[in-house]
Amino acid sequence: MTRLSRRTAALGLAVAVTLAGSGCSAGFDAQTNQSYTPSNGQMGRVGDLKVRSVLLVASEGSAVAELLAGFVNIGTVGDRLVGVQVQDADPVDLPDGPLTIEPGVNVLVGGPDGPRVFVRGLTRQPGQQATVRLEFERSGILDLDGVLIQEPSAVQAGG
Repeated sequence: MTRLSRRTAALGLAVAVTLAGSGCSAGFDAQTNQSYTPSNGQMGRVGDLKVRSVLLVASEGSAVAELLAGFVNIGTVGDRLVGVQVQDADPVDLPDGPLTIEPGVNVLVGGPDGPRVFVRGLTRQPGQQATVRLEFERSGILDLDGVLIQEPSAVQAGG
């Protein structure tokens, strides 16, 4: 075997080992192997409720934000949202009382068509994050850390 062919063989072996080693190190927990639902807001699950796209919408300098969220009940029994708390804000009032979430239904909170929930006394500003606690009658409590506070224009633009 010539000197050039030995070098070529050694280089080929090094490349093969590097590629094989890097692929195996990712394993079954590789980020590209995990499914996710892209959204602007935080997501979570408690009991039979899936909570989707939770975020707060507030204008710069405003102490009032609107909660936007989607709730999906994948169970066979209805549930109700009975309380909302937001970090560094006043207690949240559910203006229409507890929000019923029937089985197999997607309930949207906020915006022009859904029930509106406002957070007052908010000390954080757009671009910052807050913890949101959602309390459900049957499913219990779900704490979502890092809920983004966005400007209304960013939400309308899909950002």
